[in-house]
Amino acid sequence: MRYKRQELLRFTFGKPITGTFNILIGNKNEEKKLQKSEAGELSIVDISPAGMRFNTKLDLPIANQNFLVEAQFSLANEPITMTGKIVWKKAQVKECQYGLQSIEDEEKEQRIISLLKKQRITHHKEEIENEDQNNGSSQMQPNEDEQQ
Repeated sequence: MRYKRQELLRFTFGKPITGTFNILIGNKNEEKKLQKSEAGELSIVDISPAGMRFNTKLDLPIANQNFLVEAQFSLANEPITMTGKIVWKKAQVKECQYGLQSIEDEEKEQRIISLLKKQRITHHKEEIENEDQNNGSSQMQPNEDEQQ
């Protein structure tokens, strides 16, 4: 299994985010000739501007790969699409995990970086709020000695 861990900005989701994907067959630059499959469901485990790791219940044939994967999902509450090639596959109990290498241009990569930064800030704020709520609720409950 190949996995690029040296990337500067890779966001691992505590709870994978959901999205959909399509298989694209043909030349991405010639959209009129491009064949697109029906959408399948995926859950993204981690993502970077260069690709993602995702799970799906579908078993994609990667040995003779002459297709691209187009994933649609939201980052920081903004819809985004990433297109790429599957570079590895790992079978799991009820699903398969895949590594997708992005073929996006630099402009799309910069947008993904921007959204990942927003996602990281939002995620951090949510963690702080949850921690405050948990601490606040435990502090608000009087113990038995205080009730008497």
